[in-house]
Amino acid sequence: MKVLIVLLLTLCVAPAAAHTSLVPHEHPHAFGMLPDLLLFALAALLVGLGFAALRRAKKG
Repeated sequence: MKVLIVLLLTLCVAPAAAHTSLVPHEHPHAFGMLPDLLLFALAALLVGLGFAALRRAKKG
């Protein structure tokens, strides 16, 4: 059993290499992924309409 473990461990050993996600790098799309002002305005409008509908439903 020890021989098998040693054999498997020696086969699994590889030179360590840093993945690109671990190394600081540029993101040209970083600002494109942020929500813009129009999206926030639309979300605020939908939330406001939802509150108005809920308030109207509770009164009537």
